[in-house]
Amino acid sequence: MKNFKLITLLVFFVAGLTVGCSKDDDKNTGDIELSVSESKLTVSSAGGEMEFDITCNGKWTINCNEDWISFDTESGKKDATVTVTAEKNTASETRKATVTITAGDITKKITVTQTAANDPNDGGGKVPLVKEIYYNGELSYTFEYDNNNRISIMYDVDWDATWTFTYNGSGKITSINVNGDVAPMEYKGNTSIILDWWGDELTLNSDGFVTKIVGDDYTQNLTYTNGNQTKNVYKEGNETYTHSFTYDTKKAPFYNCKTPKWFLQYRDWWWDSFFDTNNNKNSVKWPDNTTNILNLTYTSDGYLKTREMNGNIIEYIYTK
Repeated sequence: MKNFKLITLLVFFVAGLTVGCSKDDDKNTGDIELSVSESKLTVSSAGGEMEFDITCNGKWTINCNEDWISFDTESGKKDATVTVTAEKNTASETRKATVTITAGDITKKITVTQTAANDPNDGGGKVPLVKEIYYNGELSYTFEYDNNNRISIMYDVDWDATWTFTYNGSGKITSINVNGDVAPMEYKGNTSIILDWWGDELTLNSDGFVTKIVGDDYTQNLTYTNGNQTKNVYKEGNETYTHSFTYDTKKAPFYNCKTPKWFLQYRDWWWDSFFDTNNNKNSVKWPDNTTNILNLTYTSDGYLKTREMNGNIIEYIYTK
C-alpha cells in the first residue's frame, strides 16, 4: 500500500513538472513579441562585423540564405545583441543576403548588402580623401579614419575645431564631440534623426540620404531622381529659395568611406546648391533662372580633384 501511494505521488509530481514545462514553452507558441533594431545592414567589400539588437520575450533563432554571412550566436532567449560577420567579397558585383530571425510564428528579416570589389563608392579599400582646401587655401578640413573606414576625427582649420565621432556596432553615429561640446544622436527607427546639439531633425530616405531638415527657424526639402538630388527648397520665415540641378555623366566619390551619408550631406548642407555626395553635379539653376556652371576636374584614377564655380575653387587631396 505504501508503495502504491509512493508511486501515485511520483506520478502526480512528474505530471506537475510536465505541465510546468509546457506553460514555459508556451512562450514560444503563444504571446510572443519580437523586434529587431535594423532592417538593412551594409558592409564594404573588405568584409567586417556589424551588429543588431533583438528584443524578444521568448526563444529565437537566426539563419541566413548565404554562407558568406555568419553570426556569433544563432539562437538565444529574450533580448540580445548579435554580431554579424561578412567575408570579403572578391567579385565584381554587389551581393545581398537575407537574415531571418524567428520566434514562435513571428519572423523578422534583415537585408545585408555588400559592395563589389573595386567599387569606387565602396570604402572597403583605400580611404583616399585626407584634406579639402576651400578657396585656394582660405579654408580647409583634414580627416582621419578608424579601422572601419569611417571618419574618426575631422579638423576644421578655419574655426580651429576638432570633431570626434563615436559609432555603434551597426555603423550609426552615436555622438559627435566638437571641442568638448558633445552632440548625442537620437534615432527614430531608420528614417529620422534628431541632432540634440543643433536641435535639427533630419528625415532620411531608404538610401540613407537626407530628404528634409527641420530647424528652429527654417526647413529644407530635398528631392531626388534616380538617386541624384534634383531640387532643394529652403524656407526661412517668409523667404523661399529653390535651386534645381542638372548633371554630367561622370561620377566620382566625395568620401570613399563608410561614414553615414546623412552626415556627409548635413555637414555641407550650405553647399547643397553646389553639389551632392555623388559629386556629379555640373550646373545649378538659381531662383532668378540664371545657370551657374560647376567645373569639375578628376584625377587619373577617377577621383574628384577640383570643383570651381565663379572663381571659387575647392581642392581635394588623397592618399595613395
